Amino acid sequence: IFNIKRLKTCNFEYKGDGMKIEYAKNKELFYSHNIYHTLPHTGSHMHNSFEIYLLVRGDIEYFINDKIYSVTDDDLIITNSNEFHSVIFKSQQVYERYCIRFTPCFLSDNNAPSLSRCFILRSKGEQNIIHLSKKQKEDLLCILNAIDALALDNSCFERDILFNTYFIQLIVAVNKFFTVNHDLKTNKPLPETINSVISYINECINYEERIDEIKSIDRIARHFYINPDYLRMQFKKYAGISLYKYILHLKILKAKKYLENGKSVTSVCYMCGFDNYCSFIRTFKNICKITPGQYKKQCV
Repeated sequence: IFNIKRLKTCNFEYKGDGMKIEYAKNKELFYSHNIYHTLPHTGSHMHNSFEIYLLVRGDIEYFINDKIYSVTDDDLIITNSNEFHSVIFKSQQVYERYCIRFTPCFLSDNNAPSLSRCFILRSKGEQNIIHLSKKQKEDLLCILNAIDALALDNSCFERDILFNTYFIQLIVAVNKFFTVNHDLKTNKPLPETINSVISYINECINYEERIDEIKSIDRIARHFYINPDYLRMQFKKYAGISLYKYILHLKILKAKKYLENGKSVTSVCYMCGFDNYCSFIRTFKNICKITPGQYKKQCV
């Protein structure tokens, strides 16, 4: 069975191996409800946006920065633009989830900038998991079901206005749950070696004079007296991203902070450990979808 119904700002697909409902508003908002019978390829990543993730069914763990969480269908996950995250599949069970990404601009355009507080008023990599009560989950699913129904109703009058209303309701609810739910989920510890490597890399990233210490994976492996190939394999296994990409993402995060503080693109390139200017521009654009110069102009 295969059927596609394409809408102006929405996409609906139903296949024998899954289902997808999507809605997008420029680059400010992206919504997706997916069911996978064949599990998708995933890897650790970041977005230039906030993200709300709700598991409906599936056997997964969730990696955020340097922590792994066991996740149930009562858990809501929130991340911001500075937090690596990825899904780790534990078995081949059917996987269903909701994912909503939106930028601060979406909140500002809807006169609701204060709704970013649960994404930014917490320490990086902390308080990402909100364990929902039965009533809270029902309330959340009620809004999500309304969004799905609206996405499939091509004849609805002023549909974009209704979408905005539902999304603001959703984000209000998430902020409320974040505020009142204090039973924070504890993380599953990473292996000691991987945890030490992550800590070491973050230390080197934070000090310009130490950035060369993480110039190559071989050099990092020598520091810990372990085989480079074994380190690559173990890091990918537990973090869901290659060690090389993890370091690149951290360098680009650092570059963004320097650019926000007015540093020139050329100086930022070398301050963040890139030997080649063109390589820096290309890497920044691949990760951030804009050039460093364009990002700097946005921050003025």
